Amino acid sequence: MSPLSLGLVILFTIVLIIGFIQTIRVGQTQNGQNGSEIDSEISGVVKAHPYARNPVFWAYIIGLGIVFAYMFYHFL
Repeated sequence: MSPLSLGLVILFTIVLIIGFIQTIRVGQTQNGQNGSEIDSEISGVVKAHPYARNPVFWAYIIGLGIVFAYMFYHFL
């Protein structure tokens, strides 16, 4: 793997991790606010698994998986 590719993989991984942490922080601050902005009741399934039902988290997980697959492909 070339140094440029390795540097880009590391940079992409860092951006993914920072974005994931920021998304969790925003989600936690939204949970602590007054519920006056909610239009309807949130279903019980979403309340039980708020992170598993959030597509933003799935995008981070899939993106990180692609980075690891790319690294695995180039290191072989």
